[in-house]
Amino acid sequence: MTVAYDLASNIGATTGDCTGTTWSHGGAAANVKGVLVYIAISNSNTPPVGVTYGGAALTKIAEANDTSTEKGNCTAWFLGVAVAQGARYVTVDVGSSQLWCGACITVTGVADTETYYGVVQENAANPSPTVTVPATFVSYPTAGMYSGLAAPTDIAAGTGYTAFGGVDQGNDVAQFERYTTGTVTGTPTINFTSATDDCAMVAVAMGEVQWTPVDPMGASGFFGV
Repeated sequence: MTVAYDLASNIGATTGDCTGTTWSHGGAAANVKGVLVYIAISNSNTPPVGVTYGGAALTKIAEANDTSTEKGNCTAWFLGVAVAQGARYVTVDVGSSQLWCGACITVTGVADTETYYGVVQENAANPSPTVTVPATFVSYPTAGMYSGLAAPTDIAAGTGYTAFGGVDQGNDVAQFERYTTGTVTGTPTINFTSATDDCAMVAVAMGEVQWTPVDPMGASGFFGV
């Protein structure tokens, strides 16, 4: 079993909460099994309070903070069970004054999904978080990053990835990337190419839940015991 890329959308520089019908994501009509939302916040280490997709709450699975010269925050939010189908709205509760932007990625499949992630939160060139997954795990890798660099074009996608939704937030930027073609089996390499600067990066690999086989005979050797 494996997942497949469905769609990526993004919202540009926004101040305050995102409610109602502001951010629409046109997910597939059927078989959407995972939704991942990245939020990059400028000049703050305070993450969003919550994110929803199609009215369902997402779980914050990872957070990175740049705490040095140019503060920034990047979080990843995920739902892998009972995902709403078709076009849905993303809402973000981030407070009335925070400046932020975001990206949403959906995948299709046949089973519920799960994630593995890594973070980088320091001054770094070519940031590349370690995302360790089981050897047989088939995933769709993605990443989001806040940076103190001058423009989104200063951050290039890693080999095999496509950058999308880059946002100039004034004194700093955000960039997002997704795997370009197919999926990865085992531990993926997820990275951006950039100069050294403040950065807060989160990388996430989404894939179908790996079920552990259960011996019906049990440890005793008798069925059901």
